Amino acid sequence: MRTFYRYFDSKLDVVVARTSDSPTIEDVMQAVVARPPSETPVTALRQVFYQAIVLNRDLDSPDSVGGRQDLVMLTTPSLTALRREHFHRIELGFASAIATRLGRAPDDIDSRLLAAAFIAALELSVDRWLAAGRPRGRLWPTLSEAIDRLDHHFPS
Repeated sequence: MRTFYRYFDSKLDVVVARTSDSPTIEDVMQAVVARPPSETPVTALRQVFYQAIVLNRDLDSPDSVGGRQDLVMLTTPSLTALRREHFHRIELGFASAIATRLGRAPDDIDSRLLAAAFIAALELSVDRWLAAGRPRGRLWPTLSEAIDRLDHHFPS
């Protein structure tokens, strides 16, 4: 008899399983580091997510796999905490990429604060988009609005 855990390490692995064209955390970190040095960290994050959401992938659609994954995690109590852990791992990766861009130590407080604020903006934007019924073309504007606020608080 084959069990669920023979194929997946956890429930979260099923829900956040990547498709072959999905970028990894490492891909996003590399893209942030590779942005032009003249860009602020907030601008670099904005451009990387603009490309991921609007240009390269159809995430901003009611049928997107990412939207369905987040909806399952938000509506399944046992997965809600796992979703937070998943975002925390992403946050640490972003902090490392931001610190690299700024030429600072990986545990730099400014890099950690910006990464935490960006992840909070991302989570809030996704949650608002899901609550609105995942309307096509609204995820990026919602995230962009949140990033505008970060840009004001983290100017360089």
